[in-house]
Amino acid sequence: MKSENRYVLLDGFRGIAAVLVMFHHFCLLNGVDFLESAYVAVDLFFILGGFVFSASAKNFLRGEQCYFDYAVARLTRFWPLPFLGCLIGGAFYFTQLYIDPTFIGTQRDTLMATFLNCFFIPYITAEPSLNWRWVSLFPVNNPAWFLYFYTLAILFMLPFLKLDKRTLWRLTVSFFLIFFALGVIYTFTTHRERIADLSMGWGLNNFMGGYFRMLFGFTLGILMKRLLDEGDVARFFERHPFIQKLNRWIVASPFILYVLVALMLMVPIDPLWGLYPILMLLLFPIVLISAATYCNPSHFSVRLSQALAWISFPLYSIHMPLSWWVDWAYKKYPDFILFSTVNVYVGMATVCFTGA
Repeated sequence: MKSENRYVLLDGFRGIAAVLVMFHHFCLLNGVDFLESAYVAVDLFFILGGFVFSASAKNFLRGEQCYFDYAVARLTRFWPLPFLGCLIGGAFYFTQLYIDPTFIGTQRDTLMATFLNCFFIPYITAEPSLNWRWVSLFPVNNPAWFLYFYTLAILFMLPFLKLDKRTLWRLTVSFFLIFFALGVIYTFTTHRERIADLSMGWGLNNFMGGYFRMLFGFTLGILMKRLLDEGDVARFFERHPFIQKLNRWIVASPFILYVLVALMLMVPIDPLWGLYPILMLLLFPIVLISAATYCNPSHFSVRLSQALAWISFPLYSIHMPLSWWVDWAYKKYPDFILFSTVNVYVGMATVCFTGA
């Protein structure tokens, strides 16, 4: 079932989520209102992060590794690729400052944003209303906001691993309720026609929501790992044999769960007035626990899941700044768009498979 504390199917979910987030951002960049619900893939990242965080911290929990050493080891593993993404985005901004008179921004903002974002530190410009690019707290690599909160989780949530299940349940519910309440407030202040907007944490007007988005996801992931380790899931299946048989059928092939999660995130609109993402947040734990019980992976299943996991973090880290270059090439040199697109995405694939 496990290899080096890693769950086979859960690895693949990260790749699916990263691909859908990438396409969601491409749609936004081109003004296409599509894959609107795909932003919930970030919440899937947080939940998986908490689960893996709990699974990988056994040395710390046994007292064989200190808090600082564990945090440094985790952070140094994923820092280089987002750093590269911020450099690519910063290079794009500096280039546009000199060759595009319509580009909105200043040298100071670009320099400061590039320097701070490279170290997962948000940058708040003195004139946030300048342009949509500067509303983001990570202007030179917009998706890096997730890594800021992920870093905070690695640094400060280790004590959560020692909490009992009842406390974890209470914290999970509390964080979710605060997260939802902030989503309602965010919707009200932005005048959107929905009950709640949970896409928080990336910008100036929803930054606080990102903390509780992270706390809810990570705490839920830690709780899920605890329920599996202490046999709660196994006992539930023993009491409900029909559900156990159904679960075995679902996880018989990784394609079933992968397609299910992909379809959940590919809803082209946000139905139920903003409540659909909340429904997904309630379904994700069920799907992930089901995937975590996958006991007899075939060689093909392992390779597929590893491949998806392999591309997930590099793809997430660099897709946005590279897409800016492609978009600029299309508008500046339309006759060479095929050449430009192929080269940029070959470069992206190369980074993914050499840096993953």
